Amino acid sequence: MSPPSGVLLYGPPGTGKTLLARAVAQLLNNKSSNSSVNAGVFFSLQASDIVTSEVGKSEKELVSVFETARANAPAVIFIDEFQALFTSRGGGGSRLTSTLLHCMDDVNRWVNIDREAAENHKDISPQRIVIIGATNIPWTIDKSFLRAGRFDRVIHVGLPTIDERRSILSLHVQRMKLRDPKMVLQFCDQLASRTDGFSGADIEALCRAAAVRCLLQQGEDGFVENKHFFEALKSDIEASSSRDLVDKLLHWKP
Repeated sequence: MSPPSGVLLYGPPGTGKTLLARAVAQLLNNKSSNSSVNAGVFFSLQASDIVTSEVGKSEKELVSVFETARANAPAVIFIDEFQALFTSRGGGGSRLTSTLLHCMDDVNRWVNIDREAAENHKDISPQRIVIIGATNIPWTIDKSFLRAGRFDRVIHVGLPTIDERRSILSLHVQRMKLRDPKMVLQFCDQLASRTDGFSGADIEALCRAAAVRCLLQQGEDGFVENKHFFEALKSDIEASSSRDLVDKLLHWKP
């Protein structure tokens, strides 16, 4: 069996889809620093990196990225906010969509060529290119991307559970100036139960808002207290994703 060459991550905003791609980049960097063998490169693309006003240039830029990845394989190409660029080909981005489909098909062709070369020469290992896409609204993406050989794996990245929210809160709170650091675990338990529906980014924003309230009320010498978090939770920060969107993403099928 050959591993997938395309992975699409979908889920509510702020749940760590981009962070997962950055973790892949970090793994590549760690391998390259610990080995003399080429560990590959990481390409991160956004709409602003690809779309230009000059006709045909966006398509050329996209092809150039894949050719560079081929020359430096193994490589990972990450495309953030995938739906902003590659919607149904009935829209204005039809040429760019068709270009990426051709590029993804080329990746599979390159893999087959490398596999044959590896079988004939034992000292040659197949070089792979993996494409990772991230989206908040996967149902707007052209269905052609979800066919076999393109995005073979479609993975839902959902909102954190209460245990995961507790871990995220602990990570941020422990970095703050607290009056009683021993109360961190108990305090995080209380907040975790009150932040149902919050994403990791929402929790980070909550901690920042609590710190700002502390700064405004007590100045630079103040300590962040429970009341600052609960005041921020009541007045400043709320879940960024509606329940309807969360449910729709949870039950979406490619």
